[in-house]
Amino acid sequence: MNPFIYVFGLLLTLDALRELAGASSVIGLW
Repeated sequence: MNPFIYVFGLLLTLDALRELAGASSVIGLW
């Protein structure tokens, strides 16, 4: 497979985790 696919998937995963962390931190502020 194309290694770029793995890199793209990793970036998507990191971005999703960052959004989840941001959402959880916002919820923690409430």
